[in-house]
Amino acid sequence: MKYAIQGPLGAINRISDTEPDFVVENATVVEITDEQASTVQAGRESYPKQLYAIENGELVDFREYLKQQNFLDQPLGEAKVFKVSELANARYQEEVSGFTISGTGTALDGAFIRTDREVSQAKITQGAIAATINPAYTTDWQMADGSIVTLDANAILLISTKFSEFEQAGRTKFKTLKAQVDAATTVEELAAMTW
Repeated sequence: MKYAIQGPLGAINRISDTEPDFVVENATVVEITDEQASTVQAGRESYPKQLYAIENGELVDFREYLKQQNFLDQPLGEAKVFKVSELANARYQEEVSGFTISGTGTALDGAFIRTDREVSQAKITQGAIAATINPAYTTDWQMADGSIVTLDANAILLISTKFSEFEQAGRTKFKTLKAQVDAATTVEELAAMTW
């Protein structure tokens, strides 16, 4: 038997072998099985991270759990917290899902670029730094389809620029939607907001 500490939104934030003497405000402690604890830990170490909540004694995907929360039954303040979390998760999922380059008039148009945080974003950044330092720099780059192409400094910088534009578009969209959440005066308004 283990203890899951669930944050205010319901996500399991921590697993403990012993029942905690203290938890932060609005957090809850739930008994879970050793098998459930192993599943939660594996999810936290996976990519992308898999978060869980406990519902009726069962582990459930936290993202799905959030989607199923009935905003209409929540006080406005709590509904806003749920909605911001849902939107932040959608923004993150979009950021790490990759994008297709377009509108450049180069051979890269149509290329799908992976953007996971664990590997791809670092490689894009490293390539951009190397290309900035040495305009004659070239590198062999593995594309999402597995093919390997040789990119020159201009192509590497183009990928970096397009990634920055892609990521910034998501952050701008999130900022706009968060402002709408902050301005909402009813839970019905929140329930109608989508990514």
